[in-house]
Amino acid sequence: MLDCERKWAQGMNAKKKMTDIGKDIKLLKYNIKRKFKKSVLMSKNLFEICKLTCDTQTLLEAEAYLYSMEANYYIFTRKFEQALDLLKKSWKILENVARVKDTIESISYKEKINQLKTNIRLCQYNLNVYFYNCSKMLYLMRTLILILSTILN
Repeated sequence: MLDCERKWAQGMNAKKKMTDIGKDIKLLKYNIKRKFKKSVLMSKNLFEICKLTCDTQTLLEAEAYLYSMEANYYIFTRKFEQALDLLKKSWKILENVARVKDTIESISYKEKINQLKTNIRLCQYNLNVYFYNCSKMLYLMRTLILILSTILN
């Protein structure tokens, strides 16, 4: 888990540099993507280890962690629909675990849920913008076809 978090932190640091640096952005973007992908692979390994050796709660936490890491990778690669699905799964798991816990432990789970909600809103916003642009483009194409058909007739 520490390796996974380290790779993720390195990727986030490189992402911050990407906003500061204008040149060599393709190489930097590639490196960030590679680090995020390694982070996802390590979280998958953690989940597989938890399947074999851990109790149910730890397994659920590892699964929610895996989903959130994959979702963050998809957000970076601008695959918002996949990210949204994974974030919702992670949210459900953490919400169910928080219900079982007492108030002190549930606070940390609710904080994780709030962090997920931020990314969920980001995905929903980007998906709405995408679908709005697609519908606008479709409207323009229909209008263009009508204009061309009237000109040609």
